[in-house]
Amino acid sequence: MLTADDFTAFVAQVHSPRAGERTPFPWQRALLDRILADGRWPDVIDVPTGLGKTSVLDVAVFVAALRPELARRRMFFVVDRRLVVDEAHEHATRLAAALRDATSGACAAVAQALSMPGDDGDVLTVARMRGGVTWDRVWVERPDRYAIVTGTVDQVGSRLLFRGYGVSEYGRSIDAALVGTDSLIVVDEAHLADAFQTTITAASALDPWPITLAPTVVTMSATTPATQEQPGGARVHRISAADEEHPIAGRRLRAGKRLRLLTVPTSRAKSSTDVPRAIAALTTRLAHDAMVVGVVANTVARARAIFAHLAGGPVEAILLTGRSRPIDRDILLA
Repeated sequence: MLTADDFTAFVAQVHSPRAGERTPFPWQRALLDRILADGRWPDVIDVPTGLGKTSVLDVAVFVAALRPELARRRMFFVVDRRLVVDEAHEHATRLAAALRDATSGACAAVAQALSMPGDDGDVLTVARMRGGVTWDRVWVERPDRYAIVTGTVDQVGSRLLFRGYGVSEYGRSIDAALVGTDSLIVVDEAHLADAFQTTITAASALDPWPITLAPTVVTMSATTPATQEQPGGARVHRISAADEEHPIAGRRLRAGKRLRLLTVPTSRAKSSTDVPRAIAALTTRLAHDAMVVGVVANTVARARAIFAHLAGGPVEAILLTGRSRPIDRDILLA
């Protein structure tokens, strides 16, 4: 019989050996225990960057297998960054494949618990919704099957409001029902999606007596608003001393961080050329002391301008933006 103690073996079987001998961080196991004890998800998951927040997908699937009355049929992982959507989609795809191919162990037990009449091996539907890629509507065809949908705010939000991008007039109500009922909506980088959270809250308030399960909304962020720390505020899940003492999580939490402010003498008219040139020059200098230097720009145009200065220079440069075709991105990363 499946128990909470099987979660460690489940995570290891899904992600190892491809991701090394991977086991849950203490906060991830604590999240599972909290859901099982409280009978509900916390409102906020406040975990620092680099500690595997995407693993809430594993937690959600395991909860559905262990305590289906606490789960939701569809989980939406929403983040306003296309590249993060792609990473979460790969995580979900690996999870679905492990369940499909398992013949023994924790994965087989979870797959058996999730299995629905008519399943032909696949017990978990995975779909991705973001601009620049195509997706099918297979998750609509089997609304009884558990599903993980990764998507951007505009794609998932438009469906909730009966205005799904690329959805026919007669299909909008179906998509709205699938997003707005019996669903767990996890909003990553929540500080970038205030409008989306406000919209969900307002829409839910208009239906105080739902005839079906209303969406469960969980926000994830490394910075929790002060209002949520006050009495009566949101229920927040955080890391603990066990994470700080963990051999892997602890190293990430204690990693040194340095900050240097670089002033670029320029004018408004010349900033579009002077700033990318200065960033490219700094990047080249840093590359002599580090194996990898990441440059994060706040617009696609600036990222391309910096790349243009780096291309053909003394260091190898790779350009990755949300507008990259998946096949091009995979080739670059390889």
